Amino acid sequence: MHDFTTELIQCLSSGTDPLEFFRSHLEKAINHLLETERTAFLDYEKWDPIGYNSGNSRNGYYTRSLKTMYGTLQLQVPRDRLGEFNQQTIPPHTQRAEDLERTVIQLYQKGITTREIADLIEKMVGHHYSATTISNIAKLLDKDVKAFHTRTVKPRVVAVYCDATYLNVRRDTVGKEALHLLVGIDAEGFKEVLDYALYPTESAENYKEMLFSLRNRGLKEVLLFISDGLVGLPQRVTDVFPLARHQACWTHLQRNVLRKVRPADAGAVTAAIRRVHQAESLSQAQERLQEVVEEWRGRYPKLALMFEGRDNLFSYFAFPEPIRNSIYTNNLCESLNKRLKRVTRSKEQFPHEDALERTVCANFLECNEKWEGRKHRGWSKVTVELSEMFASSV
Repeated sequence: MHDFTTELIQCLSSGTDPLEFFRSHLEKAINHLLETERTAFLDYEKWDPIGYNSGNSRNGYYTRSLKTMYGTLQLQVPRDRLGEFNQQTIPPHTQRAEDLERTVIQLYQKGITTREIADLIEKMVGHHYSATTISNIAKLLDKDVKAFHTRTVKPRVVAVYCDATYLNVRRDTVGKEALHLLVGIDAEGFKEVLDYALYPTESAENYKEMLFSLRNRGLKEVLLFISDGLVGLPQRVTDVFPLARHQACWTHLQRNVLRKVRPADAGAVTAAIRRVHQAESLSQAQERLQEVVEEWRGRYPKLALMFEGRDNLFSYFAFPEPIRNSIYTNNLCESLNKRLKRVTRSKEQFPHEDALERTVCANFLECNEKWEGRKHRGWSKVTVELSEMFASSV
C-alpha cells in the first residue's frame, strides 16, 4: 500500500479534515515541482560542483498564495540569480495593467467600495491589494473625467433636461451636495449626458455657469429646456441661449399640487391634471387647465395660485406631436439620477470630490455608450421638422 493511501486511511479514521489532508499534500507536490523546474532550468542539482562558475545560480524563493478547491496553498516559488527563470507549474497572476485594472475599474463603476474591491480581488486571484492600491488604480479614471468635461459637444440640441440630485461628500466634514446634470437630445433623437457638476446647493446660477461652459465647447443652439420649478432657471438659461423656450416639468408640478390637497381628493386632482397635459392642442390644454382651477379654487385657493402667471406650462405644444410625451416632463434626468443613487447606495459618503467625479463620470460614460446609435422614442418621425425649427429660430 502506497504511503499516500496509508496516510489517507489514517486521516479518515482519525477524523482529520480530508480537505486539509489534500491541501497539504497538494502544497508539497507543487513546491516540489517548482523546485524540480528550477533544477532543470539551471541544469545542475543543488550543491553540484558543476554549478560553480556557471554564470547563474539559485537565489532563494518568494512566497505566493494560490487558492484552490481544497484551500489556500502557500507556495515557495524559486528564483535564480539572473532573474531568467520563469516557472510554468502554476498560472501567473492576472496582468494588472490589462485585466486586473479593468476589473477594478468595472467594480468601481458599479459603486463597490475600495475595501470591498480589495477583498474581491484577493478572493479572485489570491493576491492582496489594499484599499489604497485600489484607490490608486481608480485614479486611472481621472483622464476620463477631464476628457468628459472638456470634450467638444454637438452644436445643435433640441431639448436639454436639467436636474440635480444630492450625494454625500467629505470636505473636512460630511455633507450633502447637489450634483447638477444636463442631458440633451438632438434632432435625430440621439441622447447624451452633456455635462454634470457638483455644487454645495442647487441654483439657477450654477446651471448658467454649466451652459456657458457647453457653449464654449461647441453648443450653439438649444430649442427647449426642461426642468422642475427651480426659481430663476428660465431666466438664466435664456441669458446663455436667448431664443430657447423653457418647459416646466408637469411631473414635478403635479407632485407640488398634491401637497396642497387632502389625500381624499388626490385621485380626482391627479386625473384632472393628467387630462390637461395630455390634451391634443394648446387651446384644449388651456381650457382644461382653466376647468381644473375653477373646480378646485373654492376648496384649495393655493392650488389655483400655482398656475397663475406661468408662461412655461405648454411650451411643448410648439413641437411636433410625436415627441411631446418626451418633453413635457423631466423624467429622463430623474431616471438617470435614480440609477446613480442605486450605484452609490453602498457608499455612505465619498471621501473627496475626486472620488465622486470618478464614479459619476464612469456611469455617465456608460450611459452615453449605451445610448450611442439608439434614437429616443418618436424622434425619428420628426427629424426634418426639428431641423427646420433650428433654421427658423435663427
